Amino acid sequence: LNAAGDMLFDGANGLPKNYPAARLYYERAAAKGDAHAASRLVRIYTEGLGIAPDAAKAAHYATVKP
Repeated sequence: LNAAGDMLFDGANGLPKNYPAARLYYERAAAKGDAHAASRLVRIYTEGLGIAPDAAKAAHYATVKP
């Protein structure tokens, strides 16, 4: 899940950046306790990457522990 999310988040391998799609992969991984995915979600929700900023969701994902 992280590899797909990272490719979409970073725009790797010629793919355009797609934060909303990356967010879906990261949310699935974070639900399983993945700290990397959670940290990316904190950034997405804090900076409003592809969505409106949401401090409450950013704070939620900041508490995810592996």
